[in-house]
Amino acid sequence: MRARAAGRRTRTIAHKVWPRLRGPASADAALVVLAFALPLGACLIPAGGPDAFRGSAVADALLAGVLAAHAAPLAWRRSAPCAAAMAACAVVLGWLLCEHYGWTPSRGTDVLLWCWWADLLLVHAAASRARRRAAGSWPVPLVVAAVAGAALAADGVAHRFIAWAVFTAAALVPALVCWAFGLRAGRRRRAGSDAWTALHRAVDDHAAAAAHEERTRLLRGLRGTACAHVRAAVSAAEREDLQDVLTRSRAAMLVMQDLVTELRAAPADDDPPPTLAGVRTLATRHRAALRVTGPVRPLPASAEVIAYRTVEALIEDETPIALHHVPDGLDLTIGPRRPGSPGLPRPLRDRIDAGGGTLSIAADGTVRVWLPQTDLV
Repeated sequence: MRARAAGRRTRTIAHKVWPRLRGPASADAALVVLAFALPLGACLIPAGGPDAFRGSAVADALLAGVLAAHAAPLAWRRSAPCAAAMAACAVVLGWLLCEHYGWTPSRGTDVLLWCWWADLLLVHAAASRARRRAAGSWPVPLVVAAVAGAALAADGVAHRFIAWAVFTAAALVPALVCWAFGLRAGRRRRAGSDAWTALHRAVDDHAAAAAHEERTRLLRGLRGTACAHVRAAVSAAEREDLQDVLTRSRAAMLVMQDLVTELRAAPADDDPPPTLAGVRTLATRHRAALRVTGPVRPLPASAEVIAYRTVEALIEDETPIALHHVPDGLDLTIGPRRPGSPGLPRPLRDRIDAGGGTLSIAADGTVRVWLPQTDLV
């Protein structure tokens, strides 16, 4: 049992940690480690490498620190690409200064050939992830090429200015190629982002229009139902049927209460309209299984409001809901529910009675409501 529990805990921890090991942040961290380890490993090759680690321990430690500082800007190439490229160039210039004063081993800039790919990656990032105009990042490849030319011309080359110009021109070619590919990738990324933004805006607009249309239909139905109840109450009064007058007046009052509530609702309200379509939205929000059976028929607006308010009052996370359309109305089932769940409010029970419906509650907490196909008209 202990081994089984330990295995479950291990799987749970792995399930929580594994997503953190993926994604852009982990990729940038891997690039930082690679940009530091690759030149460091090249320096430690017994033969065929740059042989930069041939000085004192302090000089070797300083060179290792320079390599780490040169690799570090890759960590923020997504958030601040231009600043990261400039930081890497500043580290190379500092590297040259340390070599000039003898603080690092001589010919240490040969290691640049093993880590310059990181600078080219920063050039690509500066063009593809620029916050404003991507074409405004054109100084980045020029600076990277100029610094690389200075590093290559510093290793005991005669006529250093001419050598710097030649090396800079040579380094400018791959830098500009990476910059051009970065511009292309940035355009594609922005086009995709704009397309997704437009799609989300269109979906939001469509949802808002559908909700507005649904509310308009509901208000129209409630208004018609209230008028029908009032006319029926007047006819009952003419017949001197006081019981029918009381029933119709009560039903009209409740329907008008719903009408006033919907008229006062804010247009920007995120709540769905109190209709059967809104019941589907409630089920989605609460991860509840909704089952709809039977031939769907239009219900009176007041019956849809009662069905929605009932589900809204009783729904809990993962509560099963069933809507069964029968020829004479709608059979709504909610549950089984957890012990101790709140019951149906008394005003809602009165609404069900006034609408001509029935209410039953089973032993397991399942609530079943039947609503007639037609109003009491």
